[in-house]
Order: sequence, then structure tokens, then C-alpha cells
Amino acid sequence: MPISLIFGPVWRTLNPFCTVHLLGCRLVRANPDHDVAQLPAQVGRWPAAIGLFAFVWLELVAPERVTIPILLLWLTLYTVIMLFGCVWTALAGGR
Repeated sequence: MPISLIFGPVWRTLNPFCTVHLLGCRLVRANPDHDVAQLPAQVGRWPAAIGLFAFVWLELVAPERVTIPILLLWLTLYTVIMLFGCVWTALAGGR
């Protein structure tokens, strides 16, 4: 049974990227709840669609997808992209 059905949206509390974003905002004295960096309207939902496609491709299509180097590469890319977003929004909030 999924943990969110029992305890609610716990990922908001446990997400390490949210913690990094919160710490970055506190470092530059920005409000973490304020939308400080917005993508242009023409971008729309494409970043989420591309991320979902990449994840599904890795899970279902990619050859040798269960090898440790491939999984580490995926996790590293995901982490770098998320941390870049955290830093970008924190710095944009400090302006």
C-alpha cells in the first residue's frame, strides 16, 4: 500500500530538494513560497513531459537499463537538474 494513502503527502516533508531550496532561500533571504522564477508561457508543460518520457524510456525501453552505471547516471542527471532549479529560484528570489 502506498505510504501517501496512510500518512498523506509526506514527500513534501521528506523531499531533500525542497530542503536544499529552503536553505538556499534562507541563505539569500528570499521567501521560499514566492514564485520568483517563471518559465515563459510558450514552454508550458514540456519540461515535465520530457522528464516523464525520459523516465518511462529508461524503465521500459532502454537496453541494459538495470545496470548500476546507467542508474547512477540517471540519478546524477536528475539530481543536477533539480539542484540547478533550486539554486536558480533561490538566487532569483534574492534580487
